Amino acid sequence: MNEDGSAQVPFDSLRMDASILSPEEQKSLENKIASMQKIIDKKWGAFIPKETHERAIEFPKHMILVDQENFSELYEGWAESKQPIQEDLNRELVLSELGSRYYSQEVLKDLGIEEAHTKLDLEAHAQYLKLVSKYGNDVHKLFFGSTINPRVEKSILAEFTPEMVEQVLPGYYEEAVGNGTEMTSENARGFTYTPDSLVVVKRKDVPEGAVSERKMKRREGIENHDLAHELIHLYEPPQR
Repeated sequence: MNEDGSAQVPFDSLRMDASILSPEEQKSLENKIASMQKIIDKKWGAFIPKETHERAIEFPKHMILVDQENFSELYEGWAESKQPIQEDLNRELVLSELGSRYYSQEVLKDLGIEEAHTKLDLEAHAQYLKLVSKYGNDVHKLFFGSTINPRVEKSILAEFTPEMVEQVLPGYYEEAVGNGTEMTSENARGFTYTPDSLVVVKRKDVPEGAVSERKMKRREGIENHDLAHELIHLYEPPQR
């Protein structure tokens, strides 16, 4: 059982039932994720706690790709109850989302994949980069869960004003203030099930007829972006 009392997800059986990948494609997916992990370790490994490093070994094996129909069926069983409405901005949640956008873009940049970023992704990256320029490695330590001075932590989180969040993460603002946002198979591309280190990345079925090379490259770029984004989330402290 998980801490919230729900039954643990039998990952291997889920992958057999829901994955749209062949065993060979699944292995290729695991290799891609492992390549991303090497970059994460090289760039920010010094700021990642030992226990997270040890847990991360299993991350490549705990990711699957599903289509929209299977995602909808699986998510129904994974949906967590919404958190109580909060009066204050959840700055830890903002750190999580801005940071995942920043680190995933840095990973994809090293892999030579940049086409998948949206304008808002780039704005989030720019905001996070300002934090790094101002507070240095303490930002990385805070995101990945290493110990920093409490006063520095408070100063970093204080940078996330409601005005900034509403501008950089529109549509995410209500979730950040604690109201919660319902995720459906129509609006979700990735889902992190942290108790079992499970990530599902949804992709649309291959459309019928001819698809231009640019559109195919764009779709692959988005999938790689989602993989990197959700992978980063798995490196965060469990309480987030």
